[in-house]
Amino acid sequence: MKKLIVFLGSLLLFSSFLHSQVVNDTQIIEGSHWIYQAFDALSLEAANISFTGNTPLSAGELKLYLKQYDKESLSAAGQKVYEKIENYLYSQKNLFKDKAYEAALGLKLAPELMYKTNKEIPWTYNYYYKSFPITIDVDTGFSNYISAGGDFFIGKNYKSSNLPDNFTNLPTGFDQMEFLFPKFCYGSAGMTFDNWGFNINTGKEGLKIGNTKTGSIIYNNTFETDGYIQLSAFTDDYKLTMNIVEISQNKFLYWHEFDARFWKKIKISFMEGALINAPFEIRFINPMMIFHSFSFWRNYATDMEMHFYNESHCASYLGVNLEINPIKNLRLYVLYAMNEMQMPNERSGNNLAYPDSFGLQAGAELKIPTTYDGYWNANLEGIYCAPYLNIKQSPDWSLYKTRQDMITFSDVKSWIGSPFGPDCFAVDAAFGYEQFDKWSCGLEYLMLIKGENDFNLFDKKSHYTKQKYNGEDVEVWDYYPYTKCMIAKDNNDDQAREDAIKQGRYMWMTGIPEYKHQIALNGMYRINNKMKLEGQLIYSFIFNANHINGKFEQGVQGSISFAYNVF
Repeated sequence: MKKLIVFLGSLLLFSSFLHSQVVNDTQIIEGSHWIYQAFDALSLEAANISFTGNTPLSAGELKLYLKQYDKESLSAAGQKVYEKIENYLYSQKNLFKDKAYEAALGLKLAPELMYKTNKEIPWTYNYYYKSFPITIDVDTGFSNYISAGGDFFIGKNYKSSNLPDNFTNLPTGFDQMEFLFPKFCYGSAGMTFDNWGFNINTGKEGLKIGNTKTGSIIYNNTFETDGYIQLSAFTDDYKLTMNIVEISQNKFLYWHEFDARFWKKIKISFMEGALINAPFEIRFINPMMIFHSFSFWRNYATDMEMHFYNESHCASYLGVNLEINPIKNLRLYVLYAMNEMQMPNERSGNNLAYPDSFGLQAGAELKIPTTYDGYWNANLEGIYCAPYLNIKQSPDWSLYKTRQDMITFSDVKSWIGSPFGPDCFAVDAAFGYEQFDKWSCGLEYLMLIKGENDFNLFDKKSHYTKQKYNGEDVEVWDYYPYTKCMIAKDNNDDQAREDAIKQGRYMWMTGIPEYKHQIALNGMYRINNKMKLEGQLIYSFIFNANHINGKFEQGVQGSISFAYNVF
């Protein structure tokens, strides 16, 4: 016991000398950091949009965007938010006296407890939203031009976190440990000048495109990847970004994006991507090239694949993001994602079985400052994802990631976009109050209609079947409507062919839709500048649960967490 007291005393003493700060302008700040919510508050109050909706970003880029806001014209609440951002970005502390080399170290303890009354109700507070009980943040910088860092943690793996009877984020045995870490780690280089800057960085995962309530349908930070390289050049009004994302071995997403801002109130972003299920190719790293003009969908297919799939080992991807601040305190946004759309001249014959695969997300955010140094918040958001959004003829070139957990040997899967996945329609409404960095409370309602198309389509036992091609047996993924159409044509089955075409043209939820309603109450209280408490209570009721007609499930789940930033 005495040893424990001495250790804790030493830790508290040590924490007075160490504090995790920005080491230099190239440091990459994780997308879940509070600073992005703070910039959102400034943007809404000033009716001045910046490019902070795509995360993570470098400290230098955030410094450039902070210059846009006049502190004196903000409300009392806005001024406090501004000061907190300014203090974080400009208060550098170094473990060493060498100005050429800087380092920062942070230790966070965040134990959590959770419980739910019905094991048939899936966790809302699941693996991707739980905190790690122990996290060590390490950031190092060389002068003001190079940095590297990461969050090294101890936590639970995917399977253990999502077990119905899980009650804590603390692993209670080796079989519950997360093998894959760190999740957030980077290397970065760049420079920021008075009115522009550039950065090149590499990371593992956590990219996000668009500031939304329920997760971006274009690219969400819940999408797991093996790594990425990002090159960006930015000003207040224009930004060009090039990403090379390695989803897994021989599965790359090449992605470029152009953002433009007009009159400080309108921002529009265009994104084009090419997913290639093949070794790395130089032709896709040109930021100004139109990838679609390569006609790359014809470059990788065998004759057999052309027959059943009409293309293979690739997917086109398009994203558009529009944001408008029409008046102070209000933001409107629309996101569009697409990986397949048949042109009018293509809508005939077997091509009718090609499903249009797109998603649309639209919402409004209202944030009104009060005389008590706080904000009233309100959000309304709607999502539609077509049945085959992000789904291609084979899982090998669909826009998703699968990995095997090295402790439990179970599969972990994630979509590129919204965690709801494809084949869904959702409406989310939220209302709350916050005193930034002091306390907050909120009420949220979610209605989600979910069709049957999901990761289940990629089950080999169900959908990888033997077919005949040129008199020989071949194995084919058979879940895609176009593939079903070609199989029916080979078998002279006109009815099956018509059914495949109808399936390709059907744009509502597939199979037996599951109807989920969820009411959540959440809150946060900051004890001091190092400690805070967070909790949530959720009531869910589901019709056609697990896509079983007439099955009804309901239940309550809750969680409470204590976070202590030791240093």
